[in-house]
Amino acid sequence: ENKYYLFKVYNLIKDLNKRYNFRRSLDAGCADGSFSEKLRKDFGFEAHGVDISENAVKSAIMNGVNAKIHDLEKIFPYPDNYFDLVFACEVIEHIYDTDFFIAELRKVVRKEGIIILTTPNLVSLVNRAKILFGKYPRFVPEYKVGGAGHIRAYTISALKRQLESHMLRVIITTSPNSTFPITNKNIPYIFKRMAIKLGDILPSIGSHMILVAKK
Repeated sequence: ENKYYLFKVYNLIKDLNKRYNFRRSLDAGCADGSFSEKLRKDFGFEAHGVDISENAVKSAIMNGVNAKIHDLEKIFPYPDNYFDLVFACEVIEHIYDTDFFIAELRKVVRKEGIIILTTPNLVSLVNRAKILFGKYPRFVPEYKVGGAGHIRAYTISALKRQLESHMLRVIITTSPNSTFPITNKNIPYIFKRMAIKLGDILPSIGSHMILVAKK
């Protein structure tokens, strides 16, 4: 449940695969590779992944992912136009030079290929309420890098403009959920399902954002 954004990313990939017939995917920031492993098993992708953690990459390899140790702020170790699908879930907020990062994603995906990014939403409903009452917003660093190591904060419009500046066309904008965080165990499941659906209707106030772009 704490990876609820992946639930919607999975369904997006499932639907997009019917049209684009993905064969080779890259998970930028793959962690233990469990998500790519599921895509590989369910859809037959040739699954690749990169992560800066040696232990994470070892786990990803054990999960059947072609994984490499790599710093995402360096040139990607793949040929140009190599992947049909590239996704980076909850990664861009950790990157200093996000223009370089997006340029590398674009470089390794083929023409008409798909890039999916997820990241926290600076102007979520919760954050708007927090700021209104003088509280500090969620997922945004204060005076130092700490916790999850976030150093960037995005709105949907800001990320869309940045993607478009790299000649990527945003074709889907959604949110994993709307109105409230859904990781709280005390919230009934039916309300969590409603929140996930509302992410499609009101993405601008969701806790996170998902943008799908085409090269």
